[in-house]
Amino acid sequence: MRRYPGPLSQQMLEELAHYVIAEPKPFVIDLEKSEGMWLATVDGQRVFDWAGYYASKLIGHNHPRLYEPEYLKKLARAANNKVANPDFLTPECLEYYRLLHEIAPQCMRNPRLEVYVVNSGAEAVENMMKYLINLHHHKLLKKGRLPNPRRFIYFDQAFHGRTVFALNVTQVVHDPVVTKDFHGFIPGNIQVPFPAIDTSLPESENRARTRRSLEIVEDFLQRYQGEVVGIIVEPLQGAGGHRVALPEFFRGLSELAHRYDVYLGFDEVQTAGGQTGTFFACDQFDLPYPPQAVAAAKKLGNGVVYMLYPMEDRGVLDSTWGGTLADMVRFVQEMKIVREERLIEQVPQKAAVLVEGLNALAQRYPDVIYNVRGMGLYQGFSLRRPELRKQLLEIALQEEDMLLLGAGTDTIRLRPNLSVTSDDIHLFLQKLERVLQKVAS
Repeated sequence: MRRYPGPLSQQMLEELAHYVIAEPKPFVIDLEKSEGMWLATVDGQRVFDWAGYYASKLIGHNHPRLYEPEYLKKLARAANNKVANPDFLTPECLEYYRLLHEIAPQCMRNPRLEVYVVNSGAEAVENMMKYLINLHHHKLLKKGRLPNPRRFIYFDQAFHGRTVFALNVTQVVHDPVVTKDFHGFIPGNIQVPFPAIDTSLPESENRARTRRSLEIVEDFLQRYQGEVVGIIVEPLQGAGGHRVALPEFFRGLSELAHRYDVYLGFDEVQTAGGQTGTFFACDQFDLPYPPQAVAAAKKLGNGVVYMLYPMEDRGVLDSTWGGTLADMVRFVQEMKIVREERLIEQVPQKAAVLVEGLNALAQRYPDVIYNVRGMGLYQGFSLRRPELRKQLLEIALQEEDMLLLGAGTDTIRLRPNLSVTSDDIHLFLQKLERVLQKVAS
């Protein structure tokens, strides 16, 4: 018997279907009763959440410090007055900008660093690309060259957002409807194979794949000198299949961008927040040169663009709603909790438990799962056949009350919030083993 959706959830989901074509999860959340890693439903069920709103949850639900009276007053004031940030500056907005500057990627920190806030991850990527194009134009004009055509290098299975500019550096083969009507609006962009590692293969094969990808990037940089604006890359591909590359790949991109005088931009919309082990994943790669820009969002509450230095032009990046003030207030409070509880510092220890457990399961069920990989708490694994993933996701929810997140065609990606405890991880591994037993049988 299916537990989800419950009767009240079913009624609400059916009503929603009258208004919009959507594919919501088979339950409706009761936010008031949700706690930590657990989602409560309007039917009184509890769901063990390892999806984290698609990597958007910084800390667990309903932390006691999110109910402090002074914070609630500030949050209500921000929610009740939608402000055009930062043109109409408030102390709350300034506090958010101050914090963003304080936690900026370590590899980018310098006196000229600029940060700009928008509304979403796709907007952050879009504005990062506009920033890089503007720098590219000025650079070529100073050399007496006309800046045309313009190209970006991006990677297969990349997902950078659903605005048109971002879609033109996006390609997920398992979901072609995302891009099929929108590619070509920005002609000339170049797709390169992403050297995704497979931990079940010899290290030499993964390194060879990495070298080959860098060789292809360099070949295009040589072929289109003066035309390539920059390289756009995710530290960890999410929707494309939870694909991880070796740190030397990103160091190689940094070297090539510097050598050929193009810009390197990281899309950290998914990874920024601390679950990978550092607030920004790119700080783990020991890059020889700083990236020109980093786009972030999700757990930061708004879209954010970090720029190594400002543009000469003014007004290129602008928006009526430069982020939502209520989200700014909440993020500032959440980061106080993260810092006081030292949640990011705990990631390596918790991740070690998670990875050890996943690898043990991969050894016990080699005909079902393999290729455990990830960064910090953002781990994942592949199923031997795509149909097994559908079965695993269904059993996990309907029989173990556990919400997992798929990626690509055959992968499960884990996206816990920073409040996840060691007990949560052990419980997850116990539940996952019971699911694997049923899938294997």
